[in-house]
Amino acid sequence: MTDPTLDTLTQRLDHERDRSPFATKKEQHMPINVAPGEFPNVIEIWGVGPNAIEVTTQHQRWIRITARRVIRGPRGGPYYAHYEERTAAGVWGVNPLQTFPWQDGPTTEHCLRAALAWVNERA
Repeated sequence: MTDPTLDTLTQRLDHERDRSPFATKKEQHMPINVAPGEFPNVIEIWGVGPNAIEVTTQHQRWIRITARRVIRGPRGGPYYAHYEERTAAGVWGVNPLQTFPWQDGPTTEHCLRAALAWVNERA
């Protein structure tokens, strides 16, 4: 049996940590919910902000997906996926040898989920 006071304190500390400007990227809010086994070729998913995730694939590729908000544009949206890949030197940037598809959605979660499905299948 757990102590209810301890549970309340733990919840409050978790809430404060998530709001802290000093929280590490691994402690921040996860912008999507992913069930275990849902994307089998993706071995790690980290929430790095309210609209971005970083994933590691089984082929040891590190990809950051950001759901960017379209302020004014002709198609889709209001969010579209922007992809960056981490090099062996640890630098993030757009990989000129990899063409990522246009993925969009009405919410950050829809956009990130569509991009994550593509990464799971092809990256």
